[in-house]
Amino acid sequence: MAGAVEANGVIHALLVQKEASYSGSVTFDSGSAGDGILVRELPEFVINYQHDGDRPTPQGTEGKQKRNAPTGRTVEASIVTEFVGAEAVYTASAPTVLPPQDAFIEAAGFSGSLEGNTVVYKRNAIDANTSIAALFESRDTLRRVAAAYCDMEWGFGEPGEVGLATFNMVGLVTRPTASAGTLIADVVYDDPNPPRAVDVSLTINSNTSLVVRSANFVLQRDVSTPRLDANSADGHAGFAAGRQDSKLTVVVEADPDGFDAYLFRENAVEFASSLTIGDVAGNIYAFSFPTCQLTEVNEQLDGPVAMWELIVNIHNANPGNRDDITITFS
Repeated sequence: MAGAVEANGVIHALLVQKEASYSGSVTFDSGSAGDGILVRELPEFVINYQHDGDRPTPQGTEGKQKRNAPTGRTVEASIVTEFVGAEAVYTASAPTVLPPQDAFIEAAGFSGSLEGNTVVYKRNAIDANTSIAALFESRDTLRRVAAAYCDMEWGFGEPGEVGLATFNMVGLVTRPTASAGTLIADVVYDDPNPPRAVDVSLTINSNTSLVVRSANFVLQRDVSTPRLDANSADGHAGFAAGRQDSKLTVVVEADPDGFDAYLFRENAVEFASSLTIGDVAGNIYAFSFPTCQLTEVNEQLDGPVAMWELIVNIHNANPGNRDDITITFS
């Protein structure tokens, strides 16, 4: 039998760090400005086995026979965090100052660089994926994750809310070891104030006047393909990062005079779009999508107010490029 689930659990403490090499060793720092990730809700993790070791009922009997040891132990976890800046001047010199979600963003297929006092994340080269390691503690156990990649989603449901980022992580994971709950007490978390969805700046084809009710960005990066490896002791070498199908969905007040969404949809017009949250230096972030097309215009009502749900397809300027998405923190 393949694809068996061992257990579910809840993470009460989480440390995350970029790996210098795929599945390479790391030393976690639970101290101030260390690797602690402050989450919005307690994440659940699922441990899977590629093969659970079961063997079929032997001929001539109705009993069972002994099982093999399971192989291919992996983990899935969804980490929900408040998308937030460092509330400080970004710097690459020691001690480095980067956005709290830096490791997750890079594990989602981006490479970050410092441009002045701005951290700019662009799609990485196809053969330059960044993997992360994680250490998470349930109430009584510790597990280490290696060779992990992420998918990413971000959004807010209504004005005034904090933008939330969800990182869906997959990777290799160790067997649990006993924990006295000490990590939960020892981790020192960065705790800046997240910018709220007010004074949001949405630009669609140079139009900046649309009244925004909600926004949601999905990277939809495929990180689910297992790299089975019969040469390794566990028969599994992690996961392969594949294609993505990124979209931006915004709900706005309908404005056919200022923006002819139907024309853009029908004529497959290409345009640039961007979305900026925050207005305090060190705590501003923006998504930029240089080449987009409007794929759906769904009419809605909010009482007497006519609304549009605009679904924007995000693509590269040229199929061979990787220039469809930029995330900046300033």
